[in-house]
Amino acid sequence: MISEYIKPSAPGEKVLVIYPKNEVLFAVFKLITRIHGIDKIGWYAFNDVAKRRLEAVFEMFKEYAPAYPGKIYGSYDEIDSKVLIAFGYHLCIYGGCSDDMLVRLVLGKDATLYLFLLKGSVDEIKERGMRDLFDKVIEIEEKEYSFEKTFTYCISEYVYPFREYTGTFRVTSEYELIE
Repeated sequence: MISEYIKPSAPGEKVLVIYPKNEVLFAVFKLITRIHGIDKIGWYAFNDVAKRRLEAVFEMFKEYAPAYPGKIYGSYDEIDSKVLIAFGYHLCIYGGCSDDMLVRLVLGKDATLYLFLLKGSVDEIKERGMRDLFDKVIEIEEKEYSFEKTFTYCISEYVYPFREYTGTFRVTSEYELIE
């Protein structure tokens, strides 16, 4: 069911994914690339720290991902992909970037945007403000500490028709989501 909610219901939809740990990040990246196709996806890194982290993710993920992961953009003005995965806003505390970059990215392009935010990495007030920018928010938490790595997700859609949904999934050793 989570894949149905990750698929955009309208062109240019904006989705905020609040994730708790790397295996969830990898698994949802994989799901999004499967839904859209790697050739349509571009990646946006908010600064050099985020870009290096993203490149490290690709390196760790290379057994499960195509050799070419898609374009990595470091500047808003060079974006030409219709599907964009943004990563690293939470790393800006180390490399410095303004909220203007995030607002411009969310509001200014007609691309479908998925922004990944590490849970607890920005303060609650900022996170609440960020949620208001997005059409859909997917918040994922670890259900319980177990060997099965079970996670719960809560999805809130702020576009008509408004829907909310919760569910659970597991992440396999190949970074597949199983519901």
